[in-house]
Amino acid sequence: MHILRLEAADVPFARAYCKPYERFCIPLMARLLAATVPAYAAVGDDGNFYAVFTFSPAGQLFHCLPFKADTPRAAVYTAFVRFFTDAYATGHAFFSINGEAHGTALLTRALKQACGLQPARRQRYDFMRSPQATSGGASVAAASAPFSAAGTSTPQAASAVMTGVLTGALPIGCKIIRCTPSLAESLFPLQEAYEKEEVVYNLATYNADVSLRALKKNLQEQAVYALLKDGALVAKGGTNAQGMQYVQLGGVYTIPAFRSNGYARALVLHIVRDFAAAGKQVTLFVKPQNAAAVRLYTHCGFAKYGEYESVYF
Repeated sequence: MHILRLEAADVPFARAYCKPYERFCIPLMARLLAATVPAYAAVGDDGNFYAVFTFSPAGQLFHCLPFKADTPRAAVYTAFVRFFTDAYATGHAFFSINGEAHGTALLTRALKQACGLQPARRQRYDFMRSPQATSGGASVAAASAPFSAAGTSTPQAASAVMTGVLTGALPIGCKIIRCTPSLAESLFPLQEAYEKEEVVYNLATYNADVSLRALKKNLQEQAVYALLKDGALVAKGGTNAQGMQYVQLGGVYTIPAFRSNGYARALVLHIVRDFAAAGKQVTLFVKPQNAAAVRLYTHCGFAKYGEYESVYF
């Protein structure tokens, strides 16, 4: 087993490898589709892929490391220890490891053995996904290959929720719009509040200019939506990664004074409807201790199917 840096001609094979597990690694798939950072694979002596990951110059690692019955975990682990040892020796940065929790745990142990690096912070999330419209009596969501966890709504529940999504009415006085880059300044107060409430670990490190630039980039590259109440922006949300079959929802935020009115639910269901019409399912990851967010997504028909973890060094 060895770690191979992929050439451009090899990246389609990496995408094909990740596709059955895409719901566990949408940010990785998005990077493979954009081909903006180096991609790697753990390749066995048999020539098969056993893991795929990207590793940016800034030290962000996103992985797809399926824990299948035939995965030679010891060999994969040893290959990553060698890779991390060599990368550390040549001055590569290590900022974070991100992905399905079991794979993140393995890679964190390998990095510690290779370089002695200890995590400075860890964040565990629950994976959740929306129901999918049914076809031929079987849930489209159920067709996905197993990773290390399963779980989805029943086809009957999925069909019922999707029917509600397609026919549900907006709260009175509200409308939902797809945002353009010209709305960056108007959206920024909501984005800033969201990041300070849900994302930023140390508020002293928050940089508004960096955040605004990231929002402008997201408005250009992703699908960002806003809910307006009587013409005022009161809630936002959208994708932060788009893969082949799935999109990842993030940044859902409602101004506190407007909460408990069904605005976030209406916004999330609108997004689910839009992407269902395009043949894609919506997923997200949420902090399990965020009871309000878990309740919101559950009411929108989302179901837990695994765990995601980010480890920072």
